[in-house]
Amino acid sequence: MAEVKKMSVRLNFFENEGFDFQLMRSMGLHYYCGASIGKCLSTAKRIRDGDVIIWVDEWNATAND
Repeated sequence: MAEVKKMSVRLNFFENEGFDFQLMRSMGLHYYCGASIGKCLSTAKRIRDGDVIIWVDEWNATAND
């Protein structure tokens, strides 16, 4: 049986696969006017890879901006 991978496309912005996937998912909302790619990348830049607390804090800060 073949190995199941979470996703075959990665941004490689984060080493953490979950963070990388969520960033890509968030940027995908741009098509539906749900996110700005620039704001997504700006927010991601402030996040330490794998730090869930900072992840939540920075996305909340962006949402409240």
